[in-house]
Amino acid sequence: MNTQWIVRTQGDPLQATRRFLEALWTRAGLEAMFVPVCDPGAFRVTARLVDQPTALAEADPFAPVLARNGATEAARLARAGTGKPYGAVLHACEVRALGELIKREPLVPGRLLVIGVDCLATFPVEEFEQRARAAGGADAVTREALKFARQGGILLYRDRPACQMCASPAPEATDLCLGLLGLPANELILVSARDTQTAERLHLAEITDGEAPQSVVGDRQSMCAALADRRERTRQRMVETLTGMPATVQELVAHLTACEPCEECLKACAVYAGELSVPGQTEAELIQHVSHWIVACAGCGMCEQACPRHLPLAAIIGQISRELARSASGSPVPAWT
Repeated sequence: MNTQWIVRTQGDPLQATRRFLEALWTRAGLEAMFVPVCDPGAFRVTARLVDQPTALAEADPFAPVLARNGATEAARLARAGTGKPYGAVLHACEVRALGELIKREPLVPGRLLVIGVDCLATFPVEEFEQRARAAGGADAVTREALKFARQGGILLYRDRPACQMCASPAPEATDLCLGLLGLPANELILVSARDTQTAERLHLAEITDGEAPQSVVGDRQSMCAALADRRERTRQRMVETLTGMPATVQELVAHLTACEPCEECLKACAVYAGELSVPGQTEAELIQHVSHWIVACAGCGMCEQACPRHLPLAAIIGQISRELARSASGSPVPAWT
């Protein structure tokens, strides 16, 4: 069975995606879905659990904003559930963080249906809300961003720094992926299943508008490759500005220790598990634990977004993570860099 499908959007990709998610809910027999939702009258989008398919009328999966990394909450919900599976609609960086959390504590098979969405890059939260007020609603900002899906998203310099250097905006290792990068979103979106068994189990042949032409798949792949190249050049420019900033794990540990008792960056990190404060650890063990944490970085930039000093933590931690992975024999450079 095919694993690549299309959903015709008929000029309204956001509404078409909502209808698809509602149909998917029924086919997958979900208990609930963790999904970004427009807060009526508040001009913001918040990822939260909805327990009725009708609530998806306010869903905004492609909103160009990320207030927090939802991986921790998605994993918690899946572990707390005892009955039907939960769905989780996540950005690429959230999917990466979820993968790290599952490595540490595997989920019961079939408990979580992971639905990744291509990321159009995200504005700082404050700017997104300002744009939403000016446009008359949060979904209006999303609809505007969707117009640029074929070109790879909104203007790079307006994005959060973590998005500007993210070379992997297309989620991987998901059960389903809703793709739109490089595609005419006003005409169609691409639905990709993990494998043929997943496509069959979720009845994609029935809830989509047919198999995806290879040209559609190729256009998305080409745009993802172009974004990776474009953002790598941006990343290199950002790294060149890090003079005087931590460049090694030891320097980062010293920096974070000196920043105490703030720790806002640590609180915002989806994959931090107290590595800096393990009781009784030696200095060598501290460096080892922190190195493992840094390599696990998902590149979401929540640390930088939370930092009251506005330090370029996404570039700092990303570069250290990259060097650690490069120096480890047989370990690849993190995909998001």
